Amino acid sequence: MMAALYDSQRVPVLGFHNPAATILYPKGSYSYSYGNTRGQDVTENLGTQKDQHLDVLLLASGDVRNLLFTVSGLSLRKPNERPKSISFHLNDYDPSIVARNAVVLEIANTIDPGEDDDVDFLWNVWYNLALSKDHSDRLRATLASLITRDFNECESFLKFQESKVLQECQAIWEDWKEVELDVDSVKEERKQLISEKSLSLEKFHVHVMQQIMMAPNVKSDFIKKSSPYYKEIKHWFEEGSTNDERHSVNPTLIRPFDHKWRVHYTACAFEGYLPLSRSDLIRCRSITGCCKETLRLLVKRFQQFKTATTFTVFFWTGDGLLLCTSRLPQGMRFDVIDTSNVADHIGLLNILVCCSPRLKRPLESQMFTSSMLWFKECENIMKYYSKCLGVNTYLLPTILGLKLAVDFDLGNRLPDDICSSQEIFCWVKTERTRTLLTLEEGDEVIQALFILVERCFDLVGLSKDKVFGPNLSSPLTLLRILQQLDPIVEGGAARILDLLRSKLPRDFEDKFGLSWNLINGSLGSIKEPIVEVNVKIDISTASWCTPIPMIIIFDDISKIPLKDPESNEFPPLNLKRRVIYNSLRYDDSKRVVTFHILEKDWYAIKDTSCLSIMSNTLQPTTIDSEPVCLGDEDVVSIVRRVDPVKTFGLDCVQTFDVRPKKQEHSALEVIKVEESECSYKAEIAILNPNKCKAKMDVQFYPEKCPTNINVKFEDGEECTIYFSCSVNEKSSKFQISRKQGKIVCVMPKREDGTVGERVIQNIAPVPFHALEIWDSGFDDTVIICGHMFGTELDMKLKSERKSGDAFFDLRESISKILQGHVEEPKIPKVYALEDNPLVRAPYNTLDDIKRKKGFIIKVEKIYRWNYLPLIKIIFYDCKKYGDIMKKNPTGSEALVRSFLSTIMRASILRTWADQKELDLLRKMLYTNAVRIPQEEVSADSLWKASFVTPLFPRERNNIFFQDTSSMQKSISKLLFGGITDTSQSAPKILAQALPRCHFCHKTSGDLKRCMGCKDVSYCSRDCQKKDWKQNHKAVCRKN
Repeated sequence: MMAALYDSQRVPVLGFHNPAATILYPKGSYSYSYGNTRGQDVTENLGTQKDQHLDVLLLASGDVRNLLFTVSGLSLRKPNERPKSISFHLNDYDPSIVARNAVVLEIANTIDPGEDDDVDFLWNVWYNLALSKDHSDRLRATLASLITRDFNECESFLKFQESKVLQECQAIWEDWKEVELDVDSVKEERKQLISEKSLSLEKFHVHVMQQIMMAPNVKSDFIKKSSPYYKEIKHWFEEGSTNDERHSVNPTLIRPFDHKWRVHYTACAFEGYLPLSRSDLIRCRSITGCCKETLRLLVKRFQQFKTATTFTVFFWTGDGLLLCTSRLPQGMRFDVIDTSNVADHIGLLNILVCCSPRLKRPLESQMFTSSMLWFKECENIMKYYSKCLGVNTYLLPTILGLKLAVDFDLGNRLPDDICSSQEIFCWVKTERTRTLLTLEEGDEVIQALFILVERCFDLVGLSKDKVFGPNLSSPLTLLRILQQLDPIVEGGAARILDLLRSKLPRDFEDKFGLSWNLINGSLGSIKEPIVEVNVKIDISTASWCTPIPMIIIFDDISKIPLKDPESNEFPPLNLKRRVIYNSLRYDDSKRVVTFHILEKDWYAIKDTSCLSIMSNTLQPTTIDSEPVCLGDEDVVSIVRRVDPVKTFGLDCVQTFDVRPKKQEHSALEVIKVEESECSYKAEIAILNPNKCKAKMDVQFYPEKCPTNINVKFEDGEECTIYFSCSVNEKSSKFQISRKQGKIVCVMPKREDGTVGERVIQNIAPVPFHALEIWDSGFDDTVIICGHMFGTELDMKLKSERKSGDAFFDLRESISKILQGHVEEPKIPKVYALEDNPLVRAPYNTLDDIKRKKGFIIKVEKIYRWNYLPLIKIIFYDCKKYGDIMKKNPTGSEALVRSFLSTIMRASILRTWADQKELDLLRKMLYTNAVRIPQEEVSADSLWKASFVTPLFPRERNNIFFQDTSSMQKSISKLLFGGITDTSQSAPKILAQALPRCHFCHKTSGDLKRCMGCKDVSYCSRDCQKKDWKQNHKAVCRKN
């Protein structure tokens, strides 16, 4: 067992697997004692059964809000869908957070959620800087109970698998039990911490207020400074508490042993519970009261679920990546791994590589990563993905053993807040069974791997950007990727290294040769010994930042560049100077830097070279060091051989079941399998033509999303090929050349089995039985519709009343459905999204129906899910069933009668949609349909059950406001095309906001866009003709 190590500022030392361990913290690090993002049910997409055991890992968990939200979500499932037992594993690199989480869970387990004072006690310990005497005494009693408890007893649901972690927590509890600090002094220290960051508390007030209702309220009274809600937020940020208690300091918010306030300056007690509904705010009369009611419900469900199941929580301290690669028991796997937003601090690629081997079941187990800083460097989420990985998503299953379960083109189901944006990615483990992949120079797989080389060695200059995710990969990250690929590639990692070497830049060897040689010596055809080198060197760092050191090795001291005396900055580095980048550790207490190189490289440089440490960005200079000679025995303290497998945790990689290319006694043998971004190509040799004269048959398995093909002849000869991605059975081609004695196979990949939410098998159904009906009125619905169009381009298109790309138009269609509900919530509606606005054929006969190419959507009910409306629908796919009816018109009469009976007595509201929007709508409807049991719809019906939710852009949010008046005007212009008098009644505003005929200006649910410019709409062909002659002909883009 490994105990956590700390530097001189009590910052935990991370493992060599974690490039973020390079970062120095001259003033120490912050504590994330409570969350600054919404609480999340991490099992929301995970299908479960009543006889199942769940293992959930929360890395960098911060507080326990996600644990409580997850348990609450599981408790709402039907009895046959609730797991019989669950184990949570909570990790945080800050041991005080781990100790604090044990305290919070102990209180949540023992209080009575029906008693207001008990809920207040939990809330105050969790969030408030100051406690009353009664609550302070109760907290000390809880700490004393934890200190003396035997956690190995069966009755204890709190567990410590490592005794060192328990001992560390016990020491923290002891310190907290005895500490006594002055409340005013701690409040002043907290204010000083915020002021050092030059932060405006008023901006935080508005920021939180804007999040409460998910977007700026149309009625600005809600966020005026005179509002009681605003005063409540202001009180929190100024006092650090939601009450006015001043008896004693809450010790669980104090850094143990040095007794300093280090809670992160942006932390807010309310953010884990946002957004809040207007009705709840009115009922509870305060934001705090509203949040406490949610907490009461979470605790109640937590206690009920814990009583009904076998429930255990394990605690782990230290580096999360090291935990996954080396500290967890070898066979421990998880159904869900949530990594919070730690990707912003230690790099997305590192998380994927180090944590994915801990996923339990292929295509079911899920890992979540998120980023809150992406929008500071990237305009949209695709650019963030490109910076972090850059690999085509269709190649991820092979290169990283993961599938991205996110549809970028369908946006996000959760809205951003106004001033920041959390983007969550879901990843699933790929199939384990593979056929060896053949790689050649120029292959797209090799090109994708070289993209990762560029990121791991910073060949694309990412270190010049602000430190987050993209530039926190290292050569050791690449080492782990190639180690995992080794068994599934013909020739192994050595073959990959040979192919990559030809693509390296000319000066790569001079600059990064030492690190490249380390990878080659670990995985190449000839394994070479590696040494760990400790060098004593003094450095000084700027106190205003968190610098990242980089080792520079020069041939002699005269070649070390000198700082410019005026700018105090180093000149650009000569590329011939060798660099060790993102794979070193500096111990600021011992003044020692540690790194790894090949033993032969060490002996080649040690007598003639000098070492210096500089900032990896060089400008502005944040690190100073005097160079040292590596030949000086007083400088080099230790040089020892190490096992790279143990040192870098290389034994924890995904394992694969690699099948032989030729089955025993078979006349068929796989010659090669090549992969590109969109397809696979395979060649099968016919070893004995006499045995393969019969008819050939190709079968795809499994039936739903096939990942292997079986080529079989009727006389019994067969061959099976296994892939990392699903392949398309309909478009695959197989050609036999008996003259050449081989079979050539080309198999395109399937999108729905390679990327997107549909790659998740056994996805959890939506718990409609436990959802409330959406009863919010005009204001809330308009706010949500407005938030769907939050980018600069969205605002421009809305203000000009123009259509946009497919995603914009799809959001327009969704907003119309929501608006229809606001107008007449009790009247069921049917929406027709048609591909031709000029075809106004009814839906009365078989011929009418066959001509349609779009979708018919019937709204059944609208529910509230994750604070947002979820529209349960049934839909009819005109194109799919139209083709069936054309092929079999005589057998389609019963289907037509079923179709007509469903839309009977409903007015059909028609909307024109071009083909791109229809394609996107098709993807959304079929993706969501997987989460609804189709037994609810008759088996012989043309209709399929699905749901529609608001969709939000995965782009930087451009709605920033200096004050509430500008916010008021901007949101009004966005939603209502310039209407600023929001004091009018809701129906009147809505009437003004609805689309109008460009000629007669009447509102209608059956408007058709001009086919030429698509900028204007008409209620009838007559209006279109009149406007064309009088006005529109001169300006239409068709001309």
